[in-house]
Amino acid sequence: MKIKSNNQLKIGDSVKVISGTYINKIGFISQIFLTKRQIIIKDFNKKTQNKKPYLKCQLGEKHYNEFPIHYSNVKIIRN
Repeated sequence: MKIKSNNQLKIGDSVKVISGTYINKIGFISQIFLTKRQIIIKDFNKKTQNKKPYLKCQLGEKHYNEFPIHYSNVKIIRN
């Protein structure tokens, strides 16, 4: 199966989310995954992941990661 690239989406473009939890929010594309047809929008869809310490003398950590959104859920904003 050939994967067609969507030439309309580029890194740095401003997009508006049209469905999901971040509906009607505007952000910028930071990464594009062509094989999965997903994009990462800067400062959107952040989730926390807790990292356990592997030694007793260490403390646990929280990591905030941005997770991808399917590109059909966004709309490009033209200036």
